[in-house]
Amino acid sequence: MTDPSLIEDCGNANSTSSSAIAVCKDDAAPLVKSAASSSGAVHDAGSSNSSGSADTAEAGDSDGMSTALIVIIVLVVIIAVVLSFFIVRMFLKRRAARAGTHDDNAVTLMGKGDTGGDKSSFISNDEFLRDFQLPQSDVSLTKSVGSGRLWVGEYNGGKVVLKRVESEVTASFVTKALMAQARTFATISHPNITNLVGVTWLAGTDFAVVTEFMDKGNLKTVLSNADVELDLSTKLQMCLDVALALAYLHATEQNLCAKQLSSRKVLVNSAMTCKLSLFECIPSSPKLGGSSSAPTPYSYGMGEVAWLAPEVITRSAPMDARKSNIYAFGVLVGEIFTRKSPYHTLLETRGNTLSDVELVQRIRRQEPMVPHENRREYLEAPLSLRQAVDRCLSYSPMSRPSAQDLLVALHNAKEELLTNSM
Repeated sequence: MTDPSLIEDCGNANSTSSSAIAVCKDDAAPLVKSAASSSGAVHDAGSSNSSGSADTAEAGDSDGMSTALIVIIVLVVIIAVVLSFFIVRMFLKRRAARAGTHDDNAVTLMGKGDTGGDKSSFISNDEFLRDFQLPQSDVSLTKSVGSGRLWVGEYNGGKVVLKRVESEVTASFVTKALMAQARTFATISHPNITNLVGVTWLAGTDFAVVTEFMDKGNLKTVLSNADVELDLSTKLQMCLDVALALAYLHATEQNLCAKQLSSRKVLVNSAMTCKLSLFECIPSSPKLGGSSSAPTPYSYGMGEVAWLAPEVITRSAPMDARKSNIYAFGVLVGEIFTRKSPYHTLLETRGNTLSDVELVQRIRRQEPMVPHENRREYLEAPLSLRQAVDRCLSYSPMSRPSAQDLLVALHNAKEELLTNSM
């Protein structure tokens, strides 16, 4: 039972002064309540509310500053991305503009909604290409070959090779660059360079350059095929074929060069005639740096390093595109006579990537470069030719022979071979 005195105390609590203390008891614990304490609590609560308001204001200011900072950072990033886009676009346009000598006549491309007939009219109105225009219905694609945009196709029932640009999904300047190249191709005619068959719009949308098909494939494939017999005379003629192509390109009136000469860029037909791929022929410049003839930066393990002249790898001056072609020709002669890849032993022991790294280190140390490794098959080549190759592989571009000098050396080698066989 509840103590009566406690009930009385609780009842009297309502009439007590502010300093009175009321004590009540329930089943859990007594409750002690002080009016004075309550008054203090109210004061504390008021203070707490004021402090909370101040904290809230400070937090709001802090959030506002954080939001502003984030907005500024986002704007800076957007501006940087936009600037980068325009810089890259400008660079690519300038590089495309250097792809040919007739950029001022570059065709303005039609939009996606335009018809194939409208696009074809641009070719017929081009003074350099109108004579090479092919009817769209006569050209078809068969299969993609290698990398890039090369295809095997058919024209009038015969095989051809096409380089195409899908204009509907590619920036217009890429198509303009290929058109500029086509104008250059239209000026080239030599029995040791694949022929330009014509140009066309495939399905009315894809601009394509059509060239001669070589049924034996590239020279590297032929050399690695043990079923193909090659005597010394045939090997010598192969070297002469390539030298004739270089002499034609390097002539003053042409002022052209091979972009990146190698056994993969030389094609062979059923008569075993070697022809430089037309797609490798580009305008030359005395200096590689900043010109359309500057080679693509090399990559380790891609089989490119062995063919690059030392000055191209070290980026040292002078870098004459034609002299770089002559260096690559020296490498090519070794591959033709040995029928082995350049630095074959190094490739076998180190692999593609590490062998390229080693070659670059040798070049930086200026060690003699011997891609043919003085193999027995190479030593069977006429002495006059081997002496010319030694000059081709010189570190000094000025010490290398010209393409015309190579023709003289090769004719002397043929006479030497004929004399030795008698």
